[in-house]
Amino acid sequence: MSVIAVLVIISTLCGCSNENETIKIGFIGTLSGPYSNVGVMEMYGTQYAVKTVNEEGGIQGREVELFIRDDEANKEIAISMQNELKDLGCDFIIGHSLSIVAPDIVSNANEKDILLLSPSIGTDSLSNIDDNFIRNVSTVYGEAYQIGNIILEEDLNKIGLIYSLDNYVLTEYHVTGLTQSLMESSFDMDNFVTLGFNTTDENSINEVKEMLNDETYDSFLIASSSIDAALFVNYLRHETSSFASVHLTSWASSNINDQIDVLGKIGLFLYTEFNHSNLDPDYLAFKNEFLDFYGIELEMLSANAYDLSMVLINALKDTKDHSISNIKQIILTKSSFEGINSSFDINEYGDCIKEFYQLQLAISLSTD
Repeated sequence: MSVIAVLVIISTLCGCSNENETIKIGFIGTLSGPYSNVGVMEMYGTQYAVKTVNEEGGIQGREVELFIRDDEANKEIAISMQNELKDLGCDFIIGHSLSIVAPDIVSNANEKDILLLSPSIGTDSLSNIDDNFIRNVSTVYGEAYQIGNIILEEDLNKIGLIYSLDNYVLTEYHVTGLTQSLMESSFDMDNFVTLGFNTTDENSINEVKEMLNDETYDSFLIASSSIDAALFVNYLRHETSSFASVHLTSWASSNINDQIDVLGKIGLFLYTEFNHSNLDPDYLAFKNEFLDFYGIELEMLSANAYDLSMVLINALKDTKDHSISNIKQIILTKSSFEGINSSFDINEYGDCIKEFYQLQLAISLSTD
């Protein structure tokens, strides 16, 4: 479904009431460019939450009106979109999508009195700060630390970390988290090599390929977008003779299945906060309804956006005082939430604690 089609649906669902009778909520995500899969899936989840609440009678009898904007993963545009939605009456915004814009958009939200609720910004640069920012995705330092402990369960001599410099505000914490995990073990740190790359720099990409060609590595962790991760996984699969295992961070894992050929000689491990083995009847019913509505499968980003939208909606239902400070306090005081796929906690700083799941897509010693 195109973004234009989604906007039409939103208008139909949410734009029928008199403007003064609606409760206005904004959504800002990265809906265009190479990272658009993140924002679009989050937009779907947010839209579905708005659809659900309006079909159930709205918030205290008032319909929710959703305003959607694209920040293009650009901090100046992101701030402009925030200010535009604030002027339209949106004090609460679901978004943004990427840590690239995180410090600037949170600073602006604090200044303009906007409450941001992000389904995917995981940078630790915003951790343990009392601000107008709430998220239901785990921070990446903890993710990388957990992945490191799992990788160490393998019998490894040499580990490589490949990370994106395009989104270093996020991936720098993958570097520090994995490094700390390995340092606390008996692993020889001389055999731990990190390499950053820029997507648009051909020399940088070639350096990564040279690293992947080095058969002395037993395992790689890739911290990047799924587009870049797929490039490297497919290269390792088809262009090298390496049998190294590959671990992908949650960002790299997102929507990667259709971009890679996982059959063959590498063990490929994805990490996600999304429980793919959930057999709860209510979850399965929701999953089928989502599929029928959009024609696409529910996944972590759309589930996160739906859950966080419902956290906001339920807080708005609980009180007639819809001030930023009161709604923020209601959410942070509740702290524990049951999401559509799994439960999660939000601490006093608006940071999230969640369980990670490891998915093994393929492992084989064939040389085909």
